[in-house]
Amino acid sequence: KQEGQPFPQFNFTDINGKEYSNKSIQGKTVIVKCWLIACAVCVREFPELNALVDIYKDREDLIFLSLAKDDDTELIKFLQKKPFLYEVVGNQSDFMNDELAIREFPIHYVINKDGIIERVFQSVRGIEDFLDKLTVQNKTDESIALPSPGPSLLEG
Repeated sequence: KQEGQPFPQFNFTDINGKEYSNKSIQGKTVIVKCWLIACAVCVREFPELNALVDIYKDREDLIFLSLAKDDDTELIKFLQKKPFLYEVVGNQSDFMNDELAIREFPIHYVINKDGIIERVFQSVRGIEDFLDKLTVQNKTDESIALPSPGPSLLEG
């Protein structure tokens, strides 16, 4: 139901103090993971998600953001034992319940460059496939760009 809808209005500050808002993500594709520490499946997929972040770390048009139900202090302590490379925003129970109506975890959203929810996945596998297709699409878009014209034969 959420695919094709705008991602709800937000202003988040991650556990490192970096701020995110609908305005700050414009023009970027954002992968959002919703999770909580007590969700074993959520934590079990960290290594695969970390691998994705590593693969796409040089892509300035991609943001990997996670919303967690747990508070920042708990998250910081937990993440020292279980590293997670997404940007982590704590204390998001109300947003996930009220704005996103999430009832099970983990849930992954892909927000396109226009702020629209393009896809919703329950597993990392869907995200991998989506990013692969996005990469192929970007390469195709670059390859069909017209070359810049060289000097005119009439000029010299």
